[in-house]
Amino acid sequence: MSREHRKYLREQKAKDDKQQTRLGHADHLEPSAMQETKIETGIDYTEQVMCPFCLHQDKLQAFLVSTKKGISQSKAHCPECDNGMMMRNLTAEWTPEQYAEFCFGYAQTGFWEKVPFTKWKERLAQIGWAQRFWNKYNALKADYQEMESYDAFIQRKQLEAYKEEGGQE
Repeated sequence: MSREHRKYLREQKAKDDKQQTRLGHADHLEPSAMQETKIETGIDYTEQVMCPFCLHQDKLQAFLVSTKKGISQSKAHCPECDNGMMMRNLTAEWTPEQYAEFCFGYAQTGFWEKVPFTKWKERLAQIGWAQRFWNKYNALKADYQEMESYDAFIQRKQLEAYKEEGGQE
């Protein structure tokens, strides 16, 4: 293949490339075609979801939060209990045991203050999760109460270090 033919093919390839920046008159850059941004989400807005605070079941569409930039991809809001939540918690598919772990972990930072307890308890029983949920929750609570407190841990470590150095109790 000749040098001219290779040059011709290279120029044709550059000419066909729509992303290629071109020099215009007086060596000014000509903008390439404007890029269009298209955001597609793989979320099914008709999916049935359940609020983690009041166990209200509805389509995902009812929980969406509108922002200046459009619909939030990370936050949701329950139309019934008026609590805000993360979209990942709303769309999670939990077993009763996993839900108990979520509730127990959140309890230290105010889960039970957000929950309308009587309605929540009724709905927990209606979906058939009550027994399994409370078994797991109580087991987690018992394990947590058996754990050594931070102060007790520090005191024990100090006592062990004191004994290793030859101290008396």
